[in-house]
Amino acid sequence: MVRRGALVALGLIAASAAACDEDAGLVSVQPDIEVQPAAGTVLVFDEAVLGVTDAVAPRIVEIRNVGDGVLDLRAASVRGDGADQYRVSSFPEQLAPGAAGELFVRFEPTVTGTTTPELLLETSDPDERDVTWPLQGYARDPCQLRASPPNQIFALNETRSVRLTASSTYRCVVTDLSTDESLFTLTDAPPLPFVLEAGASLDLSVLHSGVNVQPGVPVRQLRVREAEGSEQVVSFEGEPPLYGCLQIFPDRIDFGTFPLGQSRERTVTIRNQCSRPGMVIDANVGTGFYAYSVLEQERMPITLPARETTTLTVRYRPETEVGDFGRLTILTNDAQNPRAQVELFGAAAPVLFDVFPREVDFGTVAYRPIPGGTRSQCASSARVVQGFNIGAAPVQVSNTEIEATSDPLFQISSVTVDGAPVDFTQPYEVPVNAEMRVSMIFSPSRRIPEGHLGTLRLDHNGPQGSDQIRLTGNGGNDGATEDVFTQLPGPKVDILWVIDNSCSMFDEQARLIGNLSQFVGFADAQNADYQMAVTDTDAESPTAGEFDRCFPHPTIVGSSYADRATRETAFRCMFDVGINGSGREAGLGAAKRALERALDPNLSPNANAGFIRDDANLVVVSVSDEDDQSFDPLPVMRDFFYSIKGSRNPERFTAHAIAYPVAEPCIPESTFGSPGFGYSWMARETGGRFFNLCNEDWSPILDDIAQVTFTPLDSWELSRQADPATIVVAVDGLRVPNDPLNGWTYDFVSNAVTFAATAVPGRGAEIRVSYQGLCRP
Repeated sequence: MVRRGALVALGLIAASAAACDEDAGLVSVQPDIEVQPAAGTVLVFDEAVLGVTDAVAPRIVEIRNVGDGVLDLRAASVRGDGADQYRVSSFPEQLAPGAAGELFVRFEPTVTGTTTPELLLETSDPDERDVTWPLQGYARDPCQLRASPPNQIFALNETRSVRLTASSTYRCVVTDLSTDESLFTLTDAPPLPFVLEAGASLDLSVLHSGVNVQPGVPVRQLRVREAEGSEQVVSFEGEPPLYGCLQIFPDRIDFGTFPLGQSRERTVTIRNQCSRPGMVIDANVGTGFYAYSVLEQERMPITLPARETTTLTVRYRPETEVGDFGRLTILTNDAQNPRAQVELFGAAAPVLFDVFPREVDFGTVAYRPIPGGTRSQCASSARVVQGFNIGAAPVQVSNTEIEATSDPLFQISSVTVDGAPVDFTQPYEVPVNAEMRVSMIFSPSRRIPEGHLGTLRLDHNGPQGSDQIRLTGNGGNDGATEDVFTQLPGPKVDILWVIDNSCSMFDEQARLIGNLSQFVGFADAQNADYQMAVTDTDAESPTAGEFDRCFPHPTIVGSSYADRATRETAFRCMFDVGINGSGREAGLGAAKRALERALDPNLSPNANAGFIRDDANLVVVSVSDEDDQSFDPLPVMRDFFYSIKGSRNPERFTAHAIAYPVAEPCIPESTFGSPGFGYSWMARETGGRFFNLCNEDWSPILDDIAQVTFTPLDSWELSRQADPATIVVAVDGLRVPNDPLNGWTYDFVSNAVTFAATAVPGRGAEIRVSYQGLCRP
């Protein structure tokens, strides 16, 4: 066994032998230390805040043995003034050749100020037994921020101060100020962050600017934070809010309906019924701001003394005819009702101006030149264009004229509004529900070519802005005239059926369809030239008045369509309009829409085109279990219907109705329906018939309508105004007496010869009317 001491000796001998060079002899083996940073370099530590900084980042020295021998690091310590504020936390005690290690020195201050001791490292390097580095560290006290006083009690709108003081030996950096700004406002706080130097103070102004929405004293806190993490808190107590003191009424304002361009004002009342002042903080219109405004907006906020009342004025300028909805929001300091709302409603009164006819024919007027002039001495009788204000606002007519491009000589002779003359060379007004009548006369300016064309222009504030009415007239020979007419082979009539398609009309439609065969059969037996079309009682939708069509049959079915069986099939299909219509049954208005479509040359495509024929009578038959609910007044619709055939020829239009009775019981009794007063009135006015819808047997009804509809033509309008004393009438060469009972009569207004009883010309008969033309001056 070899003892330990012997082993050590053997190791030393081996080491000596290893260091022996055969040529040079024994070689020296030594360590060599190398450090980074270099010795003598000042190791500066980060600033430390006592009680705040958890640990200052250490400084690290890298040690490397670049020699051949083992490097022993015998000790590492800090010495000198302030050495107790530093600590070497670790270092390698020995480094083999080529090895490296790290020395950690830490700054752990307990007092304020700057300390500059020295770090000493003792080594086995024969050339550098002691290696040193100067150390430098700085420690300070933390920021000590105070906010005073810690509690503040405010009255509403009162301003108080909060003092911030840096009471430490070092400055404070304020990074955040926060409170409930809806109640307490910092009025002059500097931009964040800001610095308070050591010992300095800053006063913050705080305004109690609002009230809580809940009852009771509002308590809020001002929190002041500084960069090192400490926080100061100041408590604010505000003024208790009003509760249940401010009454606001009304909660809805209806401004009504009035014309565009005008305005109306209404007031909202705010009453303070408590002993403390109240406040209207703000009042504004959100929804509907384009039409409504608050006149007191610029005076907000408004203080309302105890027990007093104030008002807000809301102005409305209508924008749309469908109505303008608005909402006024009133903000107050009453916690029970801090946000009151007032609903606003109003509408622009619609300006609706119904003008007809769209074309006026003055007929033929004798051309008798005025010596030295360019027009005839003779003039037509007056022709009239009517305009009805059917809207809810006055119609302003800005211009009434015969356009300059018209042939001479169409003239406006007068304009009346509800019968009173107006100066039509100036703008004038047509009040609501009033009628305007433009009377015109025509004097031809030549005989050849005979046709004269003109345009009456009416400019107004209605939706269309302007109406242009086509004027026609002819110049004719002066003196004796003979008009020749031929009686038609049979009655010629255009029939519009307006059928109620509401849910209660199933049985009535079935009765109508079931009796159509005898109606068509009677027409065919009279060799009638007829057209029939159907529409429902919708008078409001964009498609109101469109004729119903039952494919493959045409929209307008006439006597010339296919054979009788096919026509009857088409009629049964057309008349079955269903029961899914709206609840507003407006049969007469629907008839008006349908005929307007038929007359409109600009409507394309137009299924109603071709329905109205100049030489055919016009008949409207309405079928409904409710009274007419049209928006158009009854007289307006009557005059419109008359205008289609000329207001001078009322006998050429007739309105019939099969409706709920107005003067007799409904048998069998029905729970549906209302008396058809409007239909009854229109039938009386136009010489038509009114039938009881409740009758179970409709055969007599359809027979009666057929009897009065398919009658021979008995009246002919003369080509020019006649001198009544000179008229001679002959039928098929035989002179007919002037006899109202069984002969002919002449109507000066319609300028027509009408036959009565057996004197009515038969089919194909030739009628000759000779007369001396009347020259109206």
